[in-house]
Amino acid sequence: DISQHHGLVPRLAQGLLEELHEAYGGQADQFMLKMSYLELYNEQMRDLLRPSAAIWGANPAARRQEGPALEVRQHPRVGVFVGNLTSGVVNSMDDVKSMLEFGHKMRVVGRTDVNAASSRSHAVVTFHVERFVDGTEEQGGVRMRRWAQLHAVDLAGSARLQVSDGLSEVRHEERKRINISLWALGLVIRRLSAWDRANPSRAGESPITRSQSSGGHIPYRNSKLTYLLSDSLMGNSRTVVLACVSPSASSGAMTESTLRFAADARKVYTRPVLNEEPAGELAVALRREIETLGKQLGRASAADRRRDLAERIQTAQLAEQQYGTTWEEQQAQSQALEAERRRALLRLGLGRGTSTHASPASTARGGPSTGRGESAHTPAQTPASPTENGGPPSPTQRPR
Repeated sequence: DISQHHGLVPRLAQGLLEELHEAYGGQADQFMLKMSYLELYNEQMRDLLRPSAAIWGANPAARRQEGPALEVRQHPRVGVFVGNLTSGVVNSMDDVKSMLEFGHKMRVVGRTDVNAASSRSHAVVTFHVERFVDGTEEQGGVRMRRWAQLHAVDLAGSARLQVSDGLSEVRHEERKRINISLWALGLVIRRLSAWDRANPSRAGESPITRSQSSGGHIPYRNSKLTYLLSDSLMGNSRTVVLACVSPSASSGAMTESTLRFAADARKVYTRPVLNEEPAGELAVALRREIETLGKQLGRASAADRRRDLAERIQTAQLAEQQYGTTWEEQQAQSQALEAERRRALLRLGLGRGTSTHASPASTARGGPSTGRGESAHTPAQTPASPTENGGPPSPTQRPR
């Protein structure tokens, strides 16, 4: 059973499952809950539920072995999504625990002067819920599909480089990348809060609408983190910020910046709406769009036009791949991936009943040394640590 001593993600998952089962009287075929888990390490996205991640780790030289690259995409019908991202169907808390355990072992951690197992990346756990309902008379009685997503975001903690003496070059590069992405997130928050204060009647408008307005440009594409979270920060969503601060006097400056960040975030408005459409319409629309764009590409001659059409076709194909399959197909794919993950962990000696720690040589191939006897790119053997030193908070929930 999940208790208050467990992290937020297991408790969120249990709450979702309990509400869904209660609403449908235990009829699991009336809804579907899916889960994905990714990390942003040095501005590169890694799929933590992809079985090959257990073999190749986070070593950039071996990244091509992990499968198709993850890409943040934006489509008018589905919003912001990550193409090629693995997701698993959740039928029980055992499924959640299994996927979280696998993902935690794949995360990049490293030793610092502050934390012996510090998370070196941002991580995002996403729950995607779908269900079918009977349409109203105004909708012609057509069966409707409703869906929603919940992002739980764990941000790596920021730190001033001068207080991290003794770190290797790899650790400094990681810290620099983390700080840059957190700075980009802070800038987006500041711009959003300032724009909403200046335009109270238009607060909560989409990022595209804001950017088209005078003085409304929001640089959410400057970082993969802000691009991925753009809908959560300024679109169709409800967002919660948990600010983690430290009572230590030595962390006073970081605590102050964290509270300033949280104060700005509270001034940002979003406009949640009901995600609903006739069942099957999205898949049909995406396939029709791909066909139409393909014909346009065949007639286009200008290089810029052809590149734009090719990009739009790829985005639509990735969206169709992710949202155009049936529940039965997704269930079968999820079961096959879970079996592959179990086999991958057994090959590494990380299966259930074995030690949760493995040597760097067995979990990463050729990762550069940190100078402290461990690989900088070794997948994490333990769950990522909380944000240290009162670093900036998560824009939604933290998966703890």
